[in-house]
Amino acid sequence: MVQVEMITGRMVEESRGTIWRAKWSYDYLDNEMTRRILDALHARGPVQASVLPNGRAELVTGRFLVDSITPPAFLFSEDGIPCWHGLGFTLREVEPHD
Repeated sequence: MVQVEMITGRMVEESRGTIWRAKWSYDYLDNEMTRRILDALHARGPVQASVLPNGRAELVTGRFLVDSITPPAFLFSEDGIPCWHGLGFTLREVEPHD
């Protein structure tokens, strides 16, 4: 527990813990996958995700809030196939842990 003084002058006790942050980006995605990812990112509330923290060998599953989204650009491949390019996002865990 940590004591924190609020702007109003009140003292509160805050329980601190570790939160996971995840960053993801991808270069080329088809339309269906891009739509599914964007729908999940724009949904209200936390999303369930599994992330691989640095220095860990196993995935950690938790509830995350979307911190930021890098919107993709629409383009055509050399073969004329439409695709999305440059989608990225960052997630922040909702509940801290030890």
